[in-house]
Amino acid sequence: MSSPTAEPNSPLFRRGIDLFNKGEFFECHEVLEELWKNQPEPERQFTQGLIQVAVALHHLRAGNRTGARKLLTRGIARLRKFPADHGCIDTARLIRETEHILTTLDSTKLPFNPPTIDYVDT
Repeated sequence: MSSPTAEPNSPLFRRGIDLFNKGEFFECHEVLEELWKNQPEPERQFTQGLIQVAVALHHLRAGNRTGARKLLTRGIARLRKFPADHGCIDTARLIRETEHILTTLDSTKLPFNPPTIDYVDT
């Protein structure tokens, strides 16, 4: 079971996800990092995976494909360790869409269509 800090009612978690979904990836990273600093394991790893995906998308938008590739790879690896609906979000969908960006990274034209994070009903 996930820690309460990764639940949608956590203000930092919800704010970070909202920023991600608005395409404000750097700001998302800043907010989720505040949450991450105080989390116990394994929640800390889950949040770090979200942060890495957000920063990767920030890098990709800035044209830094090398940085994006490294962080997408790390973020996906972290997120794969968790259930498909961890933290009340559709982690499986986020991973699929993020993997698609990673596999098409060299042919992806900017601007790209970034994934969004959806909440799941529990």
